[in-house]
Amino acid sequence: MTDIKPDIKTHVSALDALKLAAAVVLIVFGVGQFYYYGTHPLVYGGEAHQISAAMRLLVLLAAVGLGVVLARLTGIGTSSWRYLMSARAEVLRMIWPSRQQTVQTTIVVIVMVVLLGVGLWLVDMASAKLLGLITGISG
Repeated sequence: MTDIKPDIKTHVSALDALKLAAAVVLIVFGVGQFYYYGTHPLVYGGEAHQISAAMRLLVLLAAVGLGVVLARLTGIGTSSWRYLMSARAEVLRMIWPSRQQTVQTTIVVIVMVVLLGVGLWLVDMASAKLLGLITGISG
């Protein structure tokens, strides 16, 4: 298994900045058209028609997909991709608790919360009684 190290410093060239700007425009266009055409009827031949939700979703997915691919082709995109792949590799190396450990830990947490709640309630009641004795106000 190769150790994927993300780039620490990434220089943004003019071409990369242009690609990132185009990617943002594509994504904004895709999201914008999805919501705009879902609420505004189009007029064709005097009749109002709405673009189908499936067509709007298809355009949204295509625009976002192209935007992500375009952003991935930049230096920052490459660095981000390497970081995500190293994070994924790290998650695969993690040791996850068994079902029994998870259940036992959950039971311990619930019992501790109940005990702490009862303890705080008792402290609250005792302090209210004590304050009532000090001030002469019973509540």
